[in-house]
Amino acid sequence: MENKMIVANLKNYMNYPDTLMYLNEIKDIKDDVIFIPSNIYLTLFKGFNLGVQDISYLNEITTGEITASLVKSMGINYVMISHNERLINLNETTDIINKKIDNALHNDLKVIFCVGEIEKCDFDIACNIILNRLKETIFKIDESKIKNIIIAYEPFYAINSGVTQDILFTQKIVKFIKKSIFDRFNTEISVLYGGSVSDDNIESLKTLEVDGFLIGKASTKSISLKNVVRSIR
Repeated sequence: MENKMIVANLKNYMNYPDTLMYLNEIKDIKDDVIFIPSNIYLTLFKGFNLGVQDISYLNEITTGEITASLVKSMGINYVMISHNERLINLNETTDIINKKIDNALHNDLKVIFCVGEIEKCDFDIACNIILNRLKETIFKIDESKIKNIIIAYEPFYAINSGVTQDILFTQKIVKFIKKSIFDRFNTEISVLYGGSVSDDNIESLKTLEVDGFLIGKASTKSISLKNVVRSIR
């Protein structure tokens, strides 16, 4: 199997002692995964391939904000933007999302852009939702920057639910996303799948024609993450 991208979105599940224990357990797979820990633990992951869960949409000095330039200065290459949890729980607007994307690309960060329908719906409705979201955001960036965009397809209802989407439905959505990007930019980009990815379902999910997986809660369990890595690699 080709080398697929594995992104571990650790969110804020683990406290400090948990994180120290986790770091000791994942040493042997550190080169196989892009880890996205809580910002306060980033320095603990020094030497790992890293991303951040968010950046500021502001450019000016603002207490408490983490700018794209600060992230880049630490040698971090990835930032996750537009995760459904932030859109829903923090009411992030499209304007804020676009400013974050601009800041990230200006500082040569690779954007893992999350997109997906909120509720379960039929294929045509899902495609319409996703296309409209892409038109509002990714379609507006400069064509020269598209190489720094990675799409993570994450239907919100599948996140943390333990329920994964139908494989055939998911494959059709992924193909739709790839075609939409190609039609707009005349180039191909990577598309990941996320939404309750775990070692319990990776054998079926790895049949998807995707470029990798965005793993949430299951990635905080070192054994589960190792099993996913072994299955894909």
